[in-house]
Amino acid sequence: MEEVITIKIDKNMLDATKLSKKVQEEELEYVYHRHQLEGKEPHWDIRIKMSPNQLFEFNLWEDIIKTGETLALPKICEDVTWFMQRGQGLSKPVGKAPSKIWVLDYGYLIIKENEPLSKSFLFRSTGIFEGNRLNGLYSLIRKEDSKWYFEKSSLPSEEKSRE
Repeated sequence: MEEVITIKIDKNMLDATKLSKKVQEEELEYVYHRHQLEGKEPHWDIRIKMSPNQLFEFNLWEDIIKTGETLALPKICEDVTWFMQRGQGLSKPVGKAPSKIWVLDYGYLIIKENEPLSKSFLFRSTGIFEGNRLNGLYSLIRKEDSKWYFEKSSLPSEEKSRE
């Protein structure tokens, strides 16, 4: 039987859909983590530093680099200590529950689209782990089932080269 990962949804999740328009032209830092609570299956996190004291993050049910699309939970995080750029198996409790984090990638992104039901990000990895790099365009989309999904997208130049 497949285990379902339950993530607490709070008021911050609702605020995550309202990113400031002013950041769309700025290059922002991101990190990509594999995160595992003790005794649970892992999930993956993308954390974007919106300001010195705020992260926009989304939890991913699967590794986006391997799957191309996965269920996502966007939210705002006020605890910037989660923005770790280096390290493997780092201890970081979630409340009282022990957990470990593996840094898979880090770099910069630009928010290309910022609509209430969809957001697009152009990632530029500066990480050292070749197989774990987030490069190119990815989208966070709220679909008809009212769930958020994170997926690899194509830049217009990539679509033309396939034709």
